[in-house]
Amino acid sequence: PWDAEVLHDDADLVRVKLSVRTRRTPFRLERTVTLKAGEAHVRLDETVTNEGEVPLHAMWGQHPCFGPPFLDATCMIDAPAATVIAPEPPVFAVGRATPGRWKWPIVPAVAGGEVDLREVLSPATRVHDAAYLTDFREGWCSITNRAMGLGVALSWPVDVFPWMWLWQVYGGQLEAPSYGRMYGVGLEPFTSYPNDL
Repeated sequence: PWDAEVLHDDADLVRVKLSVRTRRTPFRLERTVTLKAGEAHVRLDETVTNEGEVPLHAMWGQHPCFGPPFLDATCMIDAPAATVIAPEPPVFAVGRATPGRWKWPIVPAVAGGEVDLREVLSPATRVHDAAYLTDFREGWCSITNRAMGLGVALSWPVDVFPWMWLWQVYGGQLEAPSYGRMYGVGLEPFTSYPNDL
């Protein structure tokens, strides 16, 4: 569990500091969340500190996910990345993209032809996909629901998070815990991508 400390709370500014020490590793994580009146964004400032006596490697990332009612098949994902890596099965066995390193966003499809990874599918497609975007011109991505005329954008320092994990669960995670009931997209800035691929 995280500790929470309210640093500021009035009509113009709300700021909360969250912190936690991990149990199995000697890391201390601190996150300050800031909301300012009149601004349509949330700011996260974070620090990860190794409090141990031994240098350790770690993957650090964010896990913002989007689902219904915002998410539907009219949504489009955008990112100024140049490269996408599609993992080999069985990472996500019902993926659309042929495994390999490709130019973002159009990649060869497992079923033949091409697939545009920017397009969000309906849950009826039963897709469970992952891709790892990199070579960003700038650190940002967005997802827009074209029917609603509503979008969300994320921005981050690309020198800290040079990768973005694109996790797409369109009713296709048939194993536990969702058994096909999940419908969502994760747009996840990360320091790296999994070393088990």
